[in-house]
Amino acid sequence: VKYKVRWLTPHGKDHCFRSELKEAKKLPNQIKGKVRQGNTDILVLSPAEQLDYQFAVDTLKESGTDIRTVAKEYAESYKLLKGPHMLEAVRYFARRNIHTLPKMSVQNAVKGFLNSIDRPVCLKLQTAYLRRFSEAFQMDLKQVRSKDIDAFLRALPLAERSKMNTRSAIKALMIYAASQGWIPKDDDTMDSVRKFRDAQTEVAILTPDELAAILTYAREEIIPWIAFRAFSTIRDSELKILDWEQVKPKSIRITKGKGLVPTRRLIPIAPNLKEWIEPFRLKSGQVSPFANSYKQFKKACDAAGVKYSRNCLRHSAITYRVMLTGNVERIALESGNSAAKIHSNYL
Repeated sequence: VKYKVRWLTPHGKDHCFRSELKEAKKLPNQIKGKVRQGNTDILVLSPAEQLDYQFAVDTLKESGTDIRTVAKEYAESYKLLKGPHMLEAVRYFARRNIHTLPKMSVQNAVKGFLNSIDRPVCLKLQTAYLRRFSEAFQMDLKQVRSKDIDAFLRALPLAERSKMNTRSAIKALMIYAASQGWIPKDDDTMDSVRKFRDAQTEVAILTPDELAAILTYAREEIIPWIAFRAFSTIRDSELKILDWEQVKPKSIRITKGKGLVPTRRLIPIAPNLKEWIEPFRLKSGQVSPFANSYKQFKKACDAAGVKYSRNCLRHSAITYRVMLTGNVERIALESGNSAAKIHSNYL
């Protein structure tokens, strides 16, 4: 006759045999003693705990995951979710199909987005705005979180306007990524990122005498550029690529896709603009011969003793056009701005 003694361990059930009943009865106390001393992997469970343990083992059998891993992951999830919300979080995760989306690094996502831009001016700007973002986030795009983008933008050594433009570029990237199936269609990462506002600064307006002095001291090659900027509402991005073929007798024709504003529009040529550009007019070719016209403009300002401001020519042109016509909507159309922008900046 043999007597079988069974018990539970962390690895499942175990047992042994004893030939004597007396020895078999001693074994449970011996096991308990070893457990108290901590020198065995034998675990003594109450009947209720045995049922719970067996239920856990049976439930996890299909997943192939051990109890220790499940317990660790649940404890970490509890901390992250601040409560027993793991199943709810998993269901949300599954609804958005995050686990089925392809791996796409931030760097490759930025490259794909930039390759989709067909307007050179916008491509240049978006490249500049996203360069730092691409360098800062060496990870899968799906892993980028709102708080990380927010912290990144706040830490940028840039003015509020530049931070605002960088945020807009990142948002455009996320929208494109969602359309390509790299992140969920309903991605809301940017919703929780702080919105930056362009600080309202005093608009610099040149007086007629100041402009006359600048034109007097400017080198001849830069005069058409200054005249277009001072006597019309053309944008800098449009003037950079403006061809003399677009300069008609009565208007400047801005074609779709040129510059920042992707719309066709006509900018009237005022009498003073016509007088200044006629001596320099060509049949074709770029109006601005300099890679950096602002550098030449600053030299002219310094020589004339006029305080340099990068956008003073456009600001002056729009301001005087509004004063002459009294028609904000018309000037908004000419300048590629909104009427609200005209009201807030120039009135």
